[in-house]
Amino acid sequence: MIIYNISKLFKEESTYDLSKYLYWFILDEDEIMSMPFDIDDECIKECNFLNRFSQINFYNEYTFMILSVLEFDEVNLIFKDIDIFFGKNYLITIYKGNSDILINLINDLKENKNCFVAKNNPKISTLLYMILDRIILNNYSVINSLSSKGDKIEISILKDDSRKTFGELIKLRAQVYRVKKHLNPLRYIGDSLILNENKILDKEDIILFEKINDKFQKLMVSVENLNQQLSLVREAYESEISNKTNQLMKVFTLVASIFLPLDLLTSFFGMSFEIMPFKHSCYSVYIVSGVMVVIVFILVILFKKKDWL
Repeated sequence: MIIYNISKLFKEESTYDLSKYLYWFILDEDEIMSMPFDIDDECIKECNFLNRFSQINFYNEYTFMILSVLEFDEVNLIFKDIDIFFGKNYLITIYKGNSDILINLINDLKENKNCFVAKNNPKISTLLYMILDRIILNNYSVINSLSSKGDKIEISILKDDSRKTFGELIKLRAQVYRVKKHLNPLRYIGDSLILNENKILDKEDIILFEKINDKFQKLMVSVENLNQQLSLVREAYESEISNKTNQLMKVFTLVASIFLPLDLLTSFFGMSFEIMPFKHSCYSVYIVSGVMVVIVFILVILFKKKDWL
């Protein structure tokens, strides 16, 4: 467990005194059961589960939040969670594994970089604001990466309509659906923080969470836009396949149109009547062949003139 004294500008300490100072506790997943606070058993059990959806629950002395954090490595999309407990004089964060969000925030606090809201006004609410803001930026960055991958797939589809590329598109759409499913509850978390049912947050700090709520809404709009973008990519792929199929059928139709009069001629001269034109002529094969060549030539010129070839 790592302890930072918020009142002393996030100084790291080994002990704490909640009656005098405000503290930020960072716990590993192995330390969940040994939290030094009176936390509801259901909340503690909830912290042990994986792949949960974002949620917020209010209690008399504290508020419990679960926030989804996205990680993307150009192939796999990973969903992780940050558990947050905050009361009047403490904030607890629990993360399973290494969290770049918390590590970068701690480094910025030490270096006085990108954290002036918390540094100028060291309170539980400003620290919570910084954490939520970092989570939103991280998730927004992942959504941008997914969007970039969608652009690459779209370009690849227009160049080469391979089944492999289409398979990547289907996989990406499934990933975006999961993102939407995990992040959609953030809309209600922002509204709930503004309502501040248990009055843990100070009234003058509610404006910070109104900004957070706006960012939550913008994040969900970006997810919706990405979903629509992928739908358009799929439509473009299906349209490309349809165009190529139509082009192939057009070629078959033109070939059939060229051979139709030739087939009619061969059928006519193939009839076994006694009286037939050129039947006993030694030049009949040349005459009929010449007629066929002329017909093919005329049809090809006609199709080119109509821009069908």
